[in-house]
Amino acid sequence: MKIKFIGGCTIGKPNLIVISHNKEGIVLDCGFQYEMPEFDRIDDEIKHIFISHAHADHIGGLTILKRKFPEANIYMSEPTKDIGK
Repeated sequence: MKIKFIGGCTIGKPNLIVISHNKEGIVLDCGFQYEMPEFDRIDDEIKHIFISHAHADHIGGLTILKRKFPEANIYMSEPTKDIGK
């Protein structure tokens, strides 16, 4: 298993964590805060995306990530889904 922190490790960076195994992965959060995550650092096929809550630094980059991985399933709470629309 591999865990890659693509964002969220410093103040002002968007949150995006990839957990992968055998080149298939999941994403935990996909935010936007002052800049977009470095999507080109994702070198695994993303199958699932989990959003923890609806702050922009956790959900703001989701539309771009979904374009890159259109087959990925997205999981989030109903309130997060409503705010994220």
